[in-house]
Amino acid sequence: MAPSWEWQTVVPLLPPQPTYQNRGAGWAGRSLGRRRTRNRAREMDQHLLTEECVMSFIVAADSPTVQGVNVTLLAAAIAAGAGILAAVLSYLGVRGTRKAAEIQRDRDYRIRQLSELYGPLYMRRKLSRKLWRQLPGIPDAIPGVTKWNLIDHIEEIKGEETERRRLIVERILRINDELTEIIIGRAGLLDQFPPPESFEAFLEHAATLRTYWDRGKNATGVGYLPFPQRMDDDVAATIKKLRAAL
Repeated sequence: MAPSWEWQTVVPLLPPQPTYQNRGAGWAGRSLGRRRTRNRAREMDQHLLTEECVMSFIVAADSPTVQGVNVTLLAAAIAAGAGILAAVLSYLGVRGTRKAAEIQRDRDYRIRQLSELYGPLYMRRKLSRKLWRQLPGIPDAIPGVTKWNLIDHIEEIKGEETERRRLIVERILRINDELTEIIIGRAGLLDQFPPPESFEAFLEHAATLRTYWDRGKNATGVGYLPFPQRMDDDVAATIKKLRAAL
């Protein structure tokens, strides 16, 4: 039921008319009184009009039509907010998935570097050092420390009656060939570019040693680059770094 409102008509009380001594003053007083009366009536009309507008707004707000519009607007606002929230959550989910994929891809690449390049280099070099210690005939010989170069003893070893040291050298040369193939064939997995200087020095060393061994001649007096011991340190340091990043 629509609310009912009762209004009371307010009749403004006019002040008593003053008595003037002369006609001119009387006309001026009456004119001033009329203006005051008209102003008060105008103010009363504005007051009543304002109250009517406010009450009309209240009554309209209580109507079913306006309430339906408010509910519709509220539902639309909730739906819009839910859509924005869903979009934000979707973006964060995609971003998290992409980041996780990048992390996994980097991890897989490091594993490839270890298993296909640096791991094989390390294990073959470890075996080569073990074999080399059997060649000098010096107790506790240490590669890179003990002054004994294979390339200066090729004629001696090939002229021996027993094959023990010849077989050891052949195994070392095969390991060098494998190391060369790994470094060149899997250069894309190197952890740095250009490659370390020790890798380049090893390639030159391995090629020179193979050439002189096949000829059966020593390389005495020939510009010869011995095995770069720094290569073993570079391989070990890179393996340590890659494993720490997994």
